[in-house]
Amino acid sequence: MIETLIAASTAVTTLVTVSCTDINTLVDRAKVYSDISDKDRQEIIDLYYDFAERQGLDCKDAKAD
Repeated sequence: MIETLIAASTAVTTLVTVSCTDINTLVDRAKVYSDISDKDRQEIIDLYYDFAERQGLDCKDAKAD
């Protein structure tokens, strides 16, 4: 589980925790979403995995945290 800081334009900072479970939930949802092309679907899945990688997670082979 990796914590990510998201700073807003005000002085408030929000801490968001991202895990492979979160990423895999989004990937699973993208896999069954009916209103997008296969190409767009794969691009979305790749974006989720790329985001996870940038957070220090390797979720492509992860089954759970």
